[in-house]
Amino acid sequence: MGISSAIIILTTIVAIVQAQQSQSPIQSTRCNSDQQCQQKFPHTTCRNNQFCQCDKDFTENIYNGGGECHQLASQLDSECEIDVQCTQSVLGSLSRCDPDEKICKCFDTRGNGRNETLAYRNTCFYKKSLGDRCDIEEECRASIEPENSVTCSSQRRVCICKDGDECSEKSAANSMQFKFLGFFTIVLINGLARIVFV
Repeated sequence: MGISSAIIILTTIVAIVQAQQSQSPIQSTRCNSDQQCQQKFPHTTCRNNQFCQCDKDFTENIYNGGGECHQLASQLDSECEIDVQCTQSVLGSLSRCDPDEKICKCFDTRGNGRNETLAYRNTCFYKKSLGDRCDIEEECRASIEPENSVTCSSQRRVCICKDGDECSEKSAANSMQFKFLGFFTIVLINGLARIVFV
């Protein structure tokens, strides 16, 4: 990369940061001390004696006008008011603040709920099956068991069982399939019984 390309990239980054600060009532507030920020906005500090920002583990929702720091979720089912409390937390981008229950849940935020998601070690992932594309091992371990028998293949980037191990989808998913199959079988048997005995 040439010097001119590096300058263009650096200028772009600075412009993006300045644009974000101009949208944020908190970050557009100049300061020399934490006390100056905290008088106006709870849960804030003064960054580099220049501007206010939300404390660690807090976030500002600049899309709703900003001006208030909300605590980030620490785990699934944490209380929340806005989505960014979940999406910017350990749960990751595949989470949201459930509008009815006001708690963080895994949700397909990219596909508007079309794809199944689940939590693994306090991070939300898409549900995966053996052979599905993956980027990290945790994606596979969230859906396939036993956890220590599944991996994300470094060559093919798909979920696979480790050599010599057997693995399958986690029992919660299997139990739902069996519940549906069991219900369908009962309905079918009841229907046949009515036909035969009528």
